[in-house]
Amino acid sequence: MIGIDLIRCSRFEKKSSTFFKKYFTENEISYAKTRKNFKESIAGIFAAKEAFFKAIGIGLLNGFKMTDVEILHEEGGRPILKIKKELAKKFKIKKASISISHDGDFAIAICEIN
Repeated sequence: MIGIDLIRCSRFEKKSSTFFKKYFTENEISYAKTRKNFKESIAGIFAAKEAFFKAIGIGLLNGFKMTDVEILHEEGGRPILKIKKELAKKFKIKKASISISHDGDFAIAICEIN
C-alpha cells in the first residue's frame, strides 16, 4: 500500500501551540526546532503522517490521531516511522517506509506499507 501527500510549508507559519500539540509529538517539534527552517521541517513531518494514513486507507478515522504515528530521524537525517502498537496491530503493519522531500514552499512525502 502506498500513500502520498503534498503540503504548502507556509501553512505552518502562524499556528498555535494547541495546534502543534494536537498533531505533533514533542520529539517531532524538538527536531523541527533544530533545523534551519522550522516550517519546512514540520510541514514534511505532517506530510509524512498524512501519507501514512492515506496508505492504510483510513485518513484520520477509526479513533486514531496524528500523534499515534511519530516521524523520527536517524543521525544522517533519514526519516523513520514509529507506529503505536495498537495501530500497527489493527492494520497488520509489518514494515513501513517513508521519504520526505522539499522544494520551495512545498513538502512532499510518500509512505509504503508492507
